[in-house]
Amino acid sequence: AAAAAVGPPETPLPTDVDRRTATMLETAVFADGTKAGGVAMVGGGGGAGGGGGGYSAVEDKAWASIRGDMFREYPYCRFARFHVKGFEKQYLKKGAKAYEGRWRVDYKASLLNGGRKAARRMIEEREARKKKDEEKKKRRLGRKKKKKNPRGAKAGDERAVVVAAAAPALTNRTISYIHIGKAGGSSMSCYIRAAFPYMKDMHCRMSSFPSDDPSGPPESAISRQTDCYAHYDTDKQCYFINKSFLFNVRHPIHRIASWYLYEHVWNSPFTYNIRRTTDGARCGNLMLSTCYRSFDELATVGLRGPRPSRKRRLRVGNDLTEGECSHWAWAAVQGEVPANFHNVFNYDWYASDILSRDDAKSESESEGTEIFAVRMEHLDEDWRNLDVFVGGTGDALPNVDVPVNSASDKALPVADKSVSGGGIANLCRALCGEIQIYKALLARASNLVEDDRRASLEELRETCPEEVDLRPRTCEE
Repeated sequence: AAAAAVGPPETPLPTDVDRRTATMLETAVFADGTKAGGVAMVGGGGGAGGGGGGYSAVEDKAWASIRGDMFREYPYCRFARFHVKGFEKQYLKKGAKAYEGRWRVDYKASLLNGGRKAARRMIEEREARKKKDEEKKKRRLGRKKKKKNPRGAKAGDERAVVVAAAAPALTNRTISYIHIGKAGGSSMSCYIRAAFPYMKDMHCRMSSFPSDDPSGPPESAISRQTDCYAHYDTDKQCYFINKSFLFNVRHPIHRIASWYLYEHVWNSPFTYNIRRTTDGARCGNLMLSTCYRSFDELATVGLRGPRPSRKRRLRVGNDLTEGECSHWAWAAVQGEVPANFHNVFNYDWYASDILSRDDAKSESESEGTEIFAVRMEHLDEDWRNLDVFVGGTGDALPNVDVPVNSASDKALPVADKSVSGGGIANLCRALCGEIQIYKALLARASNLVEDDRRASLEELRETCPEEVDLRPRTCEE
């Protein structure tokens, strides 16, 4: 399918957002003095760096002017303005010795080391609290038993009662919720107590946890058992404090398409409430937006060739060649260079360390790593089934039909994420590593049954026919 226009939005931009975006096509003036006059950006598959793929010469000329205007509109685009501190340290300061993926390895390793130390402290504190609670419970039961038992009752009877009361119930597991961005996680986070403080002001639009309201829904067993929440590069102790992990997941290609819309330079003022004049644009977003007019062009053109070398530095500018734009496209889609947040914090970032542990929990074991997955495509069904699995009543996720933190519920200047067949094939190739991790989560999820896995694999195979089963395969770029 051809990608839609990336020109002026149909609805006017708010007054607190730079209005020049809405009038770029009207005001663009070419180097020879002629005006663009509102040329529409239509078609799909033109080349970054100019020319071809269904665009007329006038359209290409207009886009070249828009690229220059867009770049000037964002004076804050500097390498040092990247969001992720680890990238700044590893990629920038090491200069030519650094390459794209290195910063991720080093940055994540440092975070995980800090997480291990924090988890050790938290586990010690948790065990101390647990021991104290058990002692209180024993004392209470002992006082009750003295009143009920005759003087001649057997000592073994009382001991049995105390031991049974102190034994942890099967539903007393503790869960770390690992929130994968652009995969339905905000909808869940509003109803998981451990996640709510992080999300209430930005996305949940609630002042207090829903279940604390007398008229609100009862708290789910999922929420009661989740005591640690991790999102982005925060709270890495969640990876070590528990042995049970809850992931929200989504078809990897749909997730990356959602990232593109949600974090596009022109959409950020609506999705993140970022004012351009104060915050500026992040270089990754800006480079992609000036290189490619649509998600279709990014996928169809930007990813169509071989993967550029990771050891070659990315260049910032509004005059990038097609090859330099392609370098940005591959690095951003694969999460090896920040283009805001959600492209970098991907399946590999959140799940690879946990999946690599060799202590997977079997049905007959009470210890070991346990993984749960809630699929965005089957959000209500998976939420209900998981709640029953962990000992709950299986109540529905409240307001499951109301989008939370979704690009689809906002009037955005760039709103089309349709992609050509060639673009889909390129995305399957570029995201192959991500797809293997997604499949591993599905395969390992204790709450999913074979029919669930089969349905998700069919959905995946419709776009990426190479994924014939849930076993990992070797990826080629």
